[in-house]
Amino acid sequence: MSGSHSNCTDRADDVDASCRLPVLYLFAGGVAWLLAGIALSLVAAAKLQFPSLLTVCEGLTYGRLTAASSSALTLGFALQLGFGLCFWLLSRTGQSRFPLPGIAFVVSLVLNASVTLGVGAILIVGPTGIPGLEVPRQVAPLILAAVGLLSLVGIAAFASSASGSSSPARAHLLGALVVLPVLFVTAQLGLLLLPIPGISQAITAGWFHQGFLYLGLAPIALAALYYLVPLLTERSPQSPALTPTAFWTWTILAGWTGAAKWVGGPIPAWWITVSIVASVLLVIPITLFFLNFQGACLFSRKVTVRFLAVSTISLFVWGGLNAIFAPRCAQSVVHFTQFAVGLRELFFFGFLAPAFFAGIYAAVPKLAGRDFPCRISPQVHWFFTAAGVALMVGSYLAGGLLQGRHLAVAGVPIVAVDHSLRPWLLLHAAGLGLFGFAQLALVANSGWLLFECVKPLKDPVISLFTVTPVQSASGK
Repeated sequence: MSGSHSNCTDRADDVDASCRLPVLYLFAGGVAWLLAGIALSLVAAAKLQFPSLLTVCEGLTYGRLTAASSSALTLGFALQLGFGLCFWLLSRTGQSRFPLPGIAFVVSLVLNASVTLGVGAILIVGPTGIPGLEVPRQVAPLILAAVGLLSLVGIAAFASSASGSSSPARAHLLGALVVLPVLFVTAQLGLLLLPIPGISQAITAGWFHQGFLYLGLAPIALAALYYLVPLLTERSPQSPALTPTAFWTWTILAGWTGAAKWVGGPIPAWWITVSIVASVLLVIPITLFFLNFQGACLFSRKVTVRFLAVSTISLFVWGGLNAIFAPRCAQSVVHFTQFAVGLRELFFFGFLAPAFFAGIYAAVPKLAGRDFPCRISPQVHWFFTAAGVALMVGSYLAGGLLQGRHLAVAGVPIVAVDHSLRPWLLLHAAGLGLFGFAQLALVANSGWLLFECVKPLKDPVISLFTVTPVQSASGK
């Protein structure tokens, strides 16, 4: 029995070693872009409160800061961290060595450099105005090529898995790897390279942004839940027979939910109706996800599991609010308000980010060969992340409802509406600051871990450049 356990451990170590370089680089790049995106968002929040701030620099206007922050968070943080987590999960669930790690690392360098060029170009030249594709059209093809090549490497990892290995996590990962390049190719052709005319541009942009979040990034977070919850809690999903139902209903319905926000817009009414129905029916897979995982995630002392609990609860709350406010009667209250922004942040910062953080805490010790040195830092990271998300999302949801109520009254001037929203914007900025402070705890702990990994190499390297005195045979 001990020999079998030793063989399994050696095989897991060999699998982790095969994907160590690209995964750790993608994790590091994703966390760095998360800090950059939060910093840009904080400056944009300050500009919103004090418009005269930093007016001497054209690159620091509110519009450019917001677009640069969005690109840093989606393309820099979520995309890179998602690919890194995807590669590790594919290797682990497939029980096979990761193929082409060198190519994956080089392409990851290209992706990181492309995002850097894109964010810099947004601040210098200006954004395109397309949600999710704010980077200028000169840089976008580089990002498309990197996404396509990384997806091909991931598909190769899926195909090279051990015979008979299948799981819900792998199904979600394969779906994400197929959808991501298709979304980027279609969006860049129809919006940047060969722009389509009229309202079709707005429809295509909304379709890309929704698909990128719901069908590209969300399946990776769900795969992390499917793999990490049983691994860390030693409890399998409570309703495994309903897992295929949850997968297919999410895959089919999530891509149709984007048009619900265009109520009253110049698009076919049947499309809006289908989107509203899909938004309401999306409660079905979300409820199944919640029932499968939340019983195992509650009341756990493990920080990784607590992050998974935050992710699952946020997804459930987001699904309920999205279904309640999707119909036309509810949209008339929250249309053109901060409520929609709060829902997007609940999905991104409440569901996606904690799932990715759980993946970091689960994967990095395996890849580095040692645990994080500071045990308090993960607790600080979890607490302030949860508090920051609650304050950010709660302020925008409550402020958006109040804003919609004031907008519905014809006699209320728009200046008064903006003035009533200002305290909620301040609370949102405070929550964003708490969220950013939490990430500093992760960076500090990761830096300490890197130092601990490099420290054993210090003495052998120093000895190469140190002259050791040679003693004579007599010892004199």
